[in-house]
Amino acid sequence: MQIHIAPIGNKTEHVIEWIKETPPVKKIWLIHSKKNKTQNIDFPKKAKDCAKKIKSFYDDCEIKFAIIEDSLGIDDTMDKINEIVTNEEKENEKLLKEGKIDEELSRKDFLINVTGGTNAVAAGAILSATLLGTRAHYIKNKSIEPNLETYLVDLPIPPLGILKMNETFLQVLKIIAKGNLIIKDPDGKTHLKKGPGVITNSDVLKEMSWDKVISTGKRNRKRGATNMRAIALKLKNLGYIRIIKGIPSVKQISFGHGKKEWQLVEGDTGGVMYEITSLGRRQAKNALMID
Repeated sequence: MQIHIAPIGNKTEHVIEWIKETPPVKKIWLIHSKKNKTQNIDFPKKAKDCAKKIKSFYDDCEIKFAIIEDSLGIDDTMDKINEIVTNEEKENEKLLKEGKIDEELSRKDFLINVTGGTNAVAAGAILSATLLGTRAHYIKNKSIEPNLETYLVDLPIPPLGILKMNETFLQVLKIIAKGNLIIKDPDGKTHLKKGPGVITNSDVLKEMSWDKVISTGKRNRKRGATNMRAIALKLKNLGYIRIIKGIPSVKQISFGHGKKEWQLVEGDTGGVMYEITSLGRRQAKNALMID
C-alpha cells in the first residue's frame, strides 16, 4: 500500500494535483505548522480544509495530521517524517504477524511530496527521502505552466548506500540506460524508435552474453534467462526500471484491391522490455562517474 506524506504551508493546491496523479491514495499524512499568530495564518485549519478536498476525491482515504514546531528549520521536518515512516513500518510488521495483512511495506511505498512549506521544510523532505530511501515527488505550478499532460516530477534521488550495488546489477542497469528500441518493417522503414533507456529482454541477454540456448531435454532456454528475471525484478523494486510486457511489432495490413501496408501494432508480440526511470538513469550516471 502506498503511503503519502505531504508537508504543507500556506497553499495546498499542489497536494490535490499530486493525489490525482498518484493513485491509489489510501493513507496520507499532512505535515503542518501550528497557528501563526504573527502572520495570522491558521495552518491546522488549512490542513483540515485540504483533508476535506482529498476526501472529495478519495472518500475512503485515511488522513492523519502531524505538527512541526519550526517551519524555518530542517530538523523538525526530518524528525517528523522519520517518525511517520518508522511507526508505519512497525504497524505494518504488527499486522503481518497477526495475519491481518499479507503485504510487507517497502520504503518505495512511501511517497514524499517535497513541494509545499518553506524552503527549509522542502529541503528537509528531500533529505529525508534520500536518507530513508523513499520516493520523492515535486509538483509543478499549474498557473505558471498551464495545460501540461502531467505536473508530477518523480525526483531521481538515489538513497544513500544504493551505489554499493552488485556489479552485475549495475552492468544490466547501464545496458538498459543506453538501450534503444527500434522497430522496422522488412523494407527498412522505421515505425517506432524509443530511447535511450528502452530495450528488450532479448537484447539485454545478448549484451550480457547470456543468450546461449541450453537444452534441458524437454525444452530449450537461454542460459541467463532466470538470472535476468531476478535482476529485473530487483531493479524494478528499487524504482530503477519499469517492466513492460509485450513488444511492439509491424504487421502487413490489407486495405483491399491488392493494397497492403506495414503498420505498427503496440504490445502485439510476447516478450518483455525494460524502460529506465529517472532515478535509474541518475543511478547509472552516478555509477559511470565512479567508474
